[in-house]
Formats: sequence, structure tokens, C-alpha cells
Amino acid sequence: MADSPVYVCPFHRSTLKIKGGSARCPRCDASYAIENEIWILDTVHRADRLAFDEQVEASPIPLDKSKAERHMQAAGIGRLHRARILDAGCGLGDMAYGLACHPHIKSSDIYAFDHSIASVRQAMSNVGQPANGNRVYFSTQDASSLFFGDSSFDLVAGSAVLHHITDYRLFLRQIFRILKRDGVAIFSEPFFEGYFWPCFLLHLAAQELHLESLAGPEFGMADFMLKDTAYRVQNADDVAALDPLTDKHYFRAEILSSLAAELGFRGVRFQNVEPARFYDCWMPHFLDVYQIQHEPLRRKAMQLYDELRSYAGPALPAIAPHFRYIVLQK
Repeated sequence: MADSPVYVCPFHRSTLKIKGGSARCPRCDASYAIENEIWILDTVHRADRLAFDEQVEASPIPLDKSKAERHMQAAGIGRLHRARILDAGCGLGDMAYGLACHPHIKSSDIYAFDHSIASVRQAMSNVGQPANGNRVYFSTQDASSLFFGDSSFDLVAGSAVLHHITDYRLFLRQIFRILKRDGVAIFSEPFFEGYFWPCFLLHLAAQELHLESLAGPEFGMADFMLKDTAYRVQNADDVAALDPLTDKHYFRAEILSSLAAELGFRGVRFQNVEPARFYDCWMPHFLDVYQIQHEPLRRKAMQLYDELRSYAGPALPAIAPHFRYIVLQK
């Protein structure tokens, strides 16, 4: 294990050296600040990072302390010893916390990065003191320019991060590069079918009720979700159209499978995040999450969803998965 974090210049693949309280590339002499042990390596400074900074500063969000365990189980990983692990898009530190304190992860170096400095500061506070001889290193980085060397990680994990990245294909290419042979990457992400169907049925419900407008507090985020989902579906291949959005992509298994093979991954598999019984109540859950309280609209939307559920039967979780684990094997 390293005594200090090891970061690599993305342009020259040279290890950054600490000099005078900052980090420098010995080849190009580019300098990067280190603030309270957070390496400031975000060279892109995308505008949408400000939305995440504001979200963190607006209100505290409780940690999901079981996130790392669920990802490890889905990836088929039981134990890690003297490993190098990356928490990609660490957010508030749920994953980093779970990895750093996991009883079956020992003497390992865990790297966590996000492009939101406010998120990384909160993540560092949330992780606190790691257990079992593990160490956690924090940095700000942009997904398009990672400061890690080739074949350097045993495990890369991310939760709801890929759908925020405009060019997620380029990002996955970098993940392939930084994974060791036989290394595993696992991400949990929103899938097209799981959001398309509730939104489409909600759209049909509004039409059947002759609701000309979905404005008003009782409709919550209904209008936004219908327009946003339609826009993302219709512009799925238009990077320029998606780039200004915070949430950019819904994923499809066939597209990811093709991409994984193209990038050189030996295997890719998918697993629903939620158990099958979740889909018995997915529509009311969807309506609650997006604060849609208009009773006639709720009833009609749930009636239409019940028809879909009855027609699909036990195949519904495979037909309309809302979040899935994507497990990539190098």
C-alpha cells in the first residue's frame, strides 16, 4: 500500500510529485492544489458540477451505509486484501464509507473522486476513520480526464454516476484502461424501460382524464418528468442535446453489451437492483417520489400500470427494470 496517494498526469502518465504543498507533473510541470488532503485534479470545470455543489449545501442527505455491500454482492466479490479500489463519482461518500469499513476489505487503498468539491468535502467528513487498515484518498476529477495509471485498480464501483456523464463511452474506455487484468467494474444505473413505461402510462392517464395542464402543486414533478424523459429518449444519440442536462442518460442492456465487447471487456452482465416484488408497487412509488398527489391522475396511472403488470406477469422486472447493476469483467 502507498504511504500517500498515487495520481498520474493524464497527459504524460507521469506520477505527480508533492512539492511546496501542491502536486506537480515532472514532465509538463502542471501544478495542482491540495486542499485539506483533497487533491484538486478537476481540469475541466464543467458547469453542471455547480448543481451538485448547491444540492449538497442546500440540505444534508443521509448516507446509505449498505450501498458498498450490495455492490460487492452483485459483483460476486467476497473479500479484498491489499487491493486498490476506486469509488467513481463518490458523491457524499456512501460507497467510500462502506468500502472503508467493510469487514472483508482489509489493508486496501480506496480512492474516491467527484467533480463536485462540496460533495468531496462532505464525503471526507462522512467516511471518517477507516477500519481494518484501509485508507481512503479523496480528489476532485472530471470523468473525461482521470489521473490514474494503467492497470492500477482491482475494483471500480460507482452508484448512479454513468448517467451524469455526457460521454460515458469515453469514461468506460478509461475504466478498462485503469482496471487490472481480471479486475471488475460495477455500476448501478437507471435503465430506459423502467422510466419509459411509468412516464408513458402517466402520459396516457393525463390524456384519458383530459388534463390540459399538469401545473400546480398537486401534480408535483409530473410535467417535468414527462418532458424530461421524452427529451432524453428522443435525443439519446445526440450528445450536444444531452450535455446541458444534469441527468443525461437512460441505459439499455443491448447497447452496453455491444460497447463492453467493443472496449475489450471479457464479460458484462446485468442484475436488477430491486427484488421482483418491488415492481408490484413501482408505479405508486414513482408517483410518490415525484410528488404527484392529484388523486384522479394517481388512480388512473396505477390502473394502467396494473394492466401492464397483469399482462407481463412475472416477466415485468425483466421488461421494465428501473435500476440495474452493470458488472464489467476485464
